[in-house]
Amino acid sequence: MGEKTLKECEEYLTDIKKRLKVILQEQEKALQEWSVAFATENLENIKCVCENTGQHYNFFIFKGDIGVEVADMWADEFEKDIDVFYKRLNSSIGMHKIINKSWNSFPEQFETLVMAEAMEVRRKILAIRDGSVISLKDRIKYRD
Repeated sequence: MGEKTLKECEEYLTDIKKRLKVILQEQEKALQEWSVAFATENLENIKCVCENTGQHYNFFIFKGDIGVEVADMWADEFEKDIDVFYKRLNSSIGMHKIINKSWNSFPEQFETLVMAEAMEVRRKILAIRDGSVISLKDRIKYRD
């Protein structure tokens, strides 16, 4: 078996990056569906809230009145390529798990809830940027 040329390796990497983007887009669709199902079956009234503080977004998980910060991102990170966005989001969640030891006691679905909320915020920010139709409430909430 011969070694691949640099050009062949670069083409292979480009193909993998394209496939990764497709998978991440499929993940977003799955997160949207999961979010709807979670909202329907969420008997404990657990929610993820995004707080926009100008150019910074903080994500909190609330169970009743008790909340904990579980992720944060800068506004420009929502507009990055989908793979960069999810890398940054996963890094933020991981850092908050280390900082906030109570995160470890939460079920794994809470991480999915944070990802679904961040994906929804990203969708709205991109819609505003691209001039898509979006409700006035969402435009005010997520505008820089």
